[in-house]
Amino acid sequence: MGKKRKKKIYHIITTSRGKQLRDIYQTSSEYDVNTKFGELLESNKEVIFPVKYINIGKMVPAEYEYVIIKERVGNEPTETKVKDENGEFVYMSTSHDNWLVYDKGPMLMEETFWVYGYHPRLQRKTFEWIFKELVEKSVDDKREFRSVLVFQNKLIIDKTDRLDIVMCKNKEDAVRMYNLIESWCADRKYKYVMFGGDVFHSKLRKVWYNRLEEWTSWPWRKLSRNSLRP
Repeated sequence: MGKKRKKKIYHIITTSRGKQLRDIYQTSSEYDVNTKFGELLESNKEVIFPVKYINIGKMVPAEYEYVIIKERVGNEPTETKVKDENGEFVYMSTSHDNWLVYDKGPMLMEETFWVYGYHPRLQRKTFEWIFKELVEKSVDDKREFRSVLVFQNKLIIDKTDRLDIVMCKNKEDAVRMYNLIESWCADRKYKYVMFGGDVFHSKLRKVWYNRLEEWTSWPWRKLSRNSLRP
């Protein structure tokens, strides 16, 4: 007879807002599952601009997590105590009495963006691409002076001969991107990038409506949206 295979009693699953997305790892070893879990949490450090919102007809927090579930044995309680994001113990349970929550932690995913001029679904760009290609390229050339602004959920990079427009999921993400670009430029001591803040509520609002309408041919109603539609 062949050697009996060990039962996979630990699983790492990914979740969003409490709903399972994928089963990404299985093992019979407590040591192995803890090691893999640690590697996954460490990989969060590589994410530059994490996803914070998902659009399900309305914009809601994404709340992605890695969760270790363990097969319940004998009379083990169906609820377990697990540390939350604040380091406090909370009681947790699964939707199936055969499985217990063993541990959980945040799962960061890199956000991607629709940049005007590229396909909104097939050619989405990361923050790093946006910074390198739209902000940083030729940044030391004073003839290529640029300014960065926020207009509703849109981040605008205004250059001498063009507008680059990044559509974010909502205004909070646009402001978050603006602040990160400003921080990266300050760290690198770039001289020829100016930051103009939020122009939607400024005296320049109409000017920017006209400029964006001329560049994109979008109606004012579309330009004034502060979030992307599903």
